[in-house]
Amino acid sequence: MRRMTVAIGLVLLLVVAASCSSDGASVDSGAAGAPTVKALDGRTFLSTSVQVGGVDRPMATARPTITLEFRSDVLSASSGCNGTGGSYSLDGDHLTMGDLSSTAMACAEPGLMEQDAWFSALLESGPTLVLAGDQLTMTSGDTVIVFVDRETADPDRPLIGTAWTLESIISGQTASSVPIGVTATLSIPNAGTITWQACNRSGGRVESMDTSTFTVGDGDSTLMACPGPAGDVDRAMNAVLTGAVSYETEGPVLRLRNGDHGLDFRAP
Repeated sequence: MRRMTVAIGLVLLLVVAASCSSDGASVDSGAAGAPTVKALDGRTFLSTSVQVGGVDRPMATARPTITLEFRSDVLSASSGCNGTGGSYSLDGDHLTMGDLSSTAMACAEPGLMEQDAWFSALLESGPTLVLAGDQLTMTSGDTVIVFVDRETADPDRPLIGTAWTLESIISGQTASSVPIGVTATLSIPNAGTITWQACNRSGGRVESMDTSTFTVGDGDSTLMACPGPAGDVDRAMNAVLTGAVSYETEGPVLRLRNGDHGLDFRAP
């Protein structure tokens, strides 16, 4: 009888231990709590809801998504037009930002400048952050913003086979939005071909490609006269799409850089 009692006790002990281990793993992977800098490093989060006083806050853009990008102890953010960011630290669940810097693009859509200012002020207000698996919640007063890890919410689009539309032109440290009325596109239909168009339709051979760069070789172009903004965009695209070009995809965004020049595209 004693041996049976001991055996039953050991079985119960193993069952309880396995249960605790399973529960502990679940808590570690998804329990809500104050994040650490290490837990956020290298992650990008996209907003899924913005509420003020329990009511949805209308966002002044056709893509109502706020983006948070954590790299080491630097937080970069965008609420629809200009990007802002700076160094940050965490005291428990409280976020403290250092001096914020911002890009200076002219925001064509009404309300975007005000929205940028609103979100920058929120970042500087010392909001709280709670991380639960792939979900990050930011709270400041009666404002609550829920974010989801970008890799879950919006996976990277493939470079090849995606239709890309130009959004921003980079020159040195300055980013400019595409002029109203101008549409510029880019396509890499296969590993050996690239085409782009703003005013003229241009194309070339992709001579080599790896995970971060590709090389545009000789090609051809139509010869339309392109005055005004369309011509400016045409020349900006040609300046980037020659020789070695570095690239990065992030969700629906494609970033191309060639020296001090760059182009930022977006997929549908």
